[in-house]
Amino acid sequence: MADDGRTTKRSCVSHGTASAIRRRASVRGGFTLIELIIVVLLVGIILSMAAPSFRGLGNDIQNAARESSGFLRQTRAAAIAKTSAYRIVVVSDQELRTEFGSTCTTGSWENDPRLTLVLREGVKFEGGLITAGTELVCFSSRGIGDASPSFVVRDRQGNAYQLDVFTGGAVVTTPLSGGGGS
Repeated sequence: MADDGRTTKRSCVSHGTASAIRRRASVRGGFTLIELIIVVLLVGIILSMAAPSFRGLGNDIQNAARESSGFLRQTRAAAIAKTSAYRIVVVSDQELRTEFGSTCTTGSWENDPRLTLVLREGVKFEGGLITAGTELVCFSSRGIGDASPSFVVRDRQGNAYQLDVFTGGAVVTTPLSGGGGS
């Protein structure tokens, strides 16, 4: 019986201590300094990873140059992947489209509606080749261009990038007067 009494007494003491801890925790009701520091550090790490993604969002001319360069590379890749000739045709000073045929010298071309480039408002293409209906470059089924055109993308503020397309398919983008840097 003595053992039963001690056991009962111990369980009462344990139960009393547990309820006292619960009462203190419910009264506390805030965050510790360590918890706040961890949250601030996590938010800082997440923002530092996202910041480079937002950096170029407001730079229309830089985005237009990158989109144009990517469009040229994508057109070349389509020519290689589909083993067809792909040419880039100027629609306007803000739009380019692609057409495909069997060879670059073929007379029969079909429009590829999946590959078009429309620049943002206030940005336009410039250069001797930028006339509606003009072929800018044609990539053979091996990705070799039939010409090495150069043209410029310019915004309303006068910022510009020059794009040079090489026969082998390379595209070099060079900032001109106030091109926004990279």
